[in-house]
Amino acid sequence: MADIDSITLDVADPEAAARFYADAFGLDEGLVRLRAAADPSEGFRGFTLALTVPEPADVDSFTASAVAAGASVLKPAAKSLWGYGAVMQAPDGAIWKLATSTKRSTGPATRRVDDVVLLIGVADFAATKRYYVERGFTVAKGFGRVYAEFAAGEGRVKLALYRRKALAKDLGVAPEGSGSHRLTANAAGTEAFTDPDGFRWATAEARPPPELPAAVRAGPVHRRPVGVTVNQLPRRGGSLGWSVMPETPLDDLLHPPTVPYDHGFLDTGDGNRVYYEQLGAPEGKPVLYVHGGPGAGAPRRATRAWDPARYRVIRYDQRNCGRSTPHASDPSADMALNTTQHLIDDMELLRAHLGIERWLLDGASWGSTLILAYAQQHPERVSEIVLQAVTTTRRAETDWLYHRVSAFKPEAWDRFRAAVPEHTWDGDVYALLAAYARRMEHPDRAVRAAAADAWLAWEDAVISDEPNGLPGMYSAREADDRIAFVRICAHFFSNGAWLAEDQLLRGAHRLAGIPGVLVHGRYDMGSPVQTAWELAKAWPDARLHVFDDSGHVGGEAMRRTVFEALEEFKHH
Repeated sequence: MADIDSITLDVADPEAAARFYADAFGLDEGLVRLRAAADPSEGFRGFTLALTVPEPADVDSFTASAVAAGASVLKPAAKSLWGYGAVMQAPDGAIWKLATSTKRSTGPATRRVDDVVLLIGVADFAATKRYYVERGFTVAKGFGRVYAEFAAGEGRVKLALYRRKALAKDLGVAPEGSGSHRLTANAAGTEAFTDPDGFRWATAEARPPPELPAAVRAGPVHRRPVGVTVNQLPRRGGSLGWSVMPETPLDDLLHPPTVPYDHGFLDTGDGNRVYYEQLGAPEGKPVLYVHGGPGAGAPRRATRAWDPARYRVIRYDQRNCGRSTPHASDPSADMALNTTQHLIDDMELLRAHLGIERWLLDGASWGSTLILAYAQQHPERVSEIVLQAVTTTRRAETDWLYHRVSAFKPEAWDRFRAAVPEHTWDGDVYALLAAYARRMEHPDRAVRAAAADAWLAWEDAVISDEPNGLPGMYSAREADDRIAFVRICAHFFSNGAWLAEDQLLRGAHRLAGIPGVLVHGRYDMGSPVQTAWELAKAWPDARLHVFDDSGHVGGEAMRRTVFEALEEFKHH
């Protein structure tokens, strides 16, 4: 690994440039070195230097001082999916980016720089990445074929690669350029070289570690308290964070479509056969995708969310739904053999069947309840957890979804309640759901289908007015799948999923040591953000991301954050 100690910029007037950088940023002595330019340069020089700072107030402060010192603003300070940032061009022509992964300041500007990042635009991303890896650089994070961040070691400057045209677009400049980059990276532990895109590297003498004051050396070590982070991934080991990452459409970041390389049925020993399939790399990091519902079934389309070169992805259909048998649309399927504990045991049986020691768990909605229940029983089998639209299926959540949210949809709820006329509403939501469960056991398929239609119409109504709400999201299923979904849901929810009240929140301490990412829409009408907030406070290693533009259905920002988490965890 080469540790970048400093950057040398070739400038027309070194003295004027020195004054600019002192007044604009006040960086550490020797971090940016200056020398008289000898080679011509036209247009975009193919790189940006990014400063990651604590909060938006720092972005604004550095922007103001840079402009006062003579910089030109290419992109004014503004919020983005990644946080808050600005782009400017120094008088010498170098482009600088100021960024923070937070969107709201909690105090005045500190004018502290957390990281300095050299982000270079490359013509052939795969070739340049391979070139640096072969020279001993270690990829710390990556986004498929478009972005890579390298481990910094002891260097003061981090290195990241991005496609040249995309980088230019992110900076607000044309991608064309010719001549010298007018930049040299000075790194300890490497000989001088020039990379495939013409960026020059020079040898720098290793710096001894700074001598700390005696009071600091003798003082106690203070750990940063574990807390809940909103809209910000945790920064591990000094990583630069995601705020420097350019604004790339999510579709450009996703991996190539991946289809199953293996599938089969797991015999549970009680007459049930659970369908499963495997995608990606057979020797990769195992990840189990746990679908929602209960009874929704696993997606059947090709996936692009998981890196097929790094992950061994297992998708499966929980009991009595999807391709698992017997199917819940068949009235002979015994629902007594389908409980939360049965599903937990199936997960553990599947893990052993596939020869997996530990796996990452990824799921949404009901899937998050099942993941939490499994992980609290088998924490030693879980490496990381990623949850979306977080639920724990406690009574308060069920009462909200099938009763109290009716304050927003009274006419739809009246229709939902009227579909089981034999039930007299007395305020007990479990009794209402039990009436549906009895209807879903009726021998007449038409009766079961009518009850399923009424249930799914209510589910559709709940999310219809959310940001990104999809009309008919629940009801747009094949007839058998509609019946199976509602039969399983009514069976589980009328029984409180066989979980004690607040069981999964009270048991969250069992997840200690398991990294978790929780992603939730603030306007989730089906599962309010309160549960995600309480879980994040109870789970010491979880980080919560709440998005104001999303509900239960999610949105691009939520999907992007899940993708980022999966990209991060694939390196663990």
